[in-house]
Amino acid sequence: MSLTIRTVCRGCGGELREFLSLGEQPLGNRLRKAHEPAEVPRFPLTLCHCTVCDLAQLREVVDPAVLFADYAYVPSTSSTMRAHFDTLAASACERLSLGRGDLVVDVGSNDGLLLSSFQRRGVDVLGIEPAEGLAARANAAGIPTVNAFFGEAMARTLPAAGRASLVTATNVFAHVDDVRGFTRAAFTLLKRDGVFVVEVQSFADTVSSLAFDMTYHEHMTYWSTASLRHMCRIEGLDLLDVERVETHGGSLRAVIGRAGHPLAHPERVEARIAAERGRVGAEGATRLAAGATTVRRQLQELIGSVRRGGGRIAAYGAPAKATVLLNYCGFTDRDVEWVADKNADKQGHFIPGVNIPVVAPSRIASTPPTHLLLLAWNLAPEIMQEQAAFGDAGGRYLVPFPEPREISPPR
Repeated sequence: MSLTIRTVCRGCGGELREFLSLGEQPLGNRLRKAHEPAEVPRFPLTLCHCTVCDLAQLREVVDPAVLFADYAYVPSTSSTMRAHFDTLAASACERLSLGRGDLVVDVGSNDGLLLSSFQRRGVDVLGIEPAEGLAARANAAGIPTVNAFFGEAMARTLPAAGRASLVTATNVFAHVDDVRGFTRAAFTLLKRDGVFVVEVQSFADTVSSLAFDMTYHEHMTYWSTASLRHMCRIEGLDLLDVERVETHGGSLRAVIGRAGHPLAHPERVEARIAAERGRVGAEGATRLAAGATTVRRQLQELIGSVRRGGGRIAAYGAPAKATVLLNYCGFTDRDVEWVADKNADKQGHFIPGVNIPVVAPSRIASTPPTHLLLLAWNLAPEIMQEQAAFGDAGGRYLVPFPEPREISPPR
């Protein structure tokens, strides 16, 4: 069975209450290959929130073996993400005084981008990555990587158990159904004074931007600072520190450790909880649900208006959120002719469910559209800088969030 339904909260076991259904959706990161049937498997996509700890989360659980068997997301293609991970490694090395003899383990390490930044600074590294192709790519690049799903039993078998100074889980902690077991597994690897650093999409920021497209089957949890602290306390751990970072439209970088750790900054945790108030829990859920309906209608009207005026629309970026947005809005290749993406592994494929082809960015210059819909909207400055020639020739951009609109490129 590829799909199960969760009936209680992942973080605390509380009651779940549905607030947004995005319908039957294909798997966001499973692009359709040219030889495969146009009809692809679809699964319901339903957001709920916990009535006890306010954690927003998916009701549906797709088998991880199905989700990650053919995973196409690679952060290395983005200069923004390369800079972000290098800054994270530099900050961690400074705060934790990491150097030779220290070990950093990255769970969900993808192609090893983050670990390569630690490795350049002389730190020992180990990646754990369930996608076979990505693990092979990392090992070929000299980043030691175990191809496996992470969990408590697996963690106990690793030679790294009890040795790591730092365990990281960037944009993967939200991909886990058993978040408490995952957290215990991380602490199985850590030394007594080691810390667990996670980066997760900020639900408060998602509500502010109305970016419902960040909801897809891999993303099972949508954290606030309060819900993350609640889960840590249940596990006998401390949320030592938290900060907001800009990636993915606004994320939380949280430092989790054992009680009494010298890195504890409870005042920053409290300040972050206060800053998120009104954008999380039931109030935030209501705002996001209403906003999703409004954004869909406005984007349909905007694209229809451009087409009626003789415009030709293509798009930039084929991340998972592109699949969600295009399917929820009901767009096809009549509305958006093609999607450009720098990841060569995605080119020649199709956005599932809507069957829009994915092409190389060179298509923008060879057959320029009048408008580019920014599906990778979180990388808008990077894309507009990269595509300066498109803007110089009079091209326009369509931005979907927080209110669909047409913009001119910066001069």
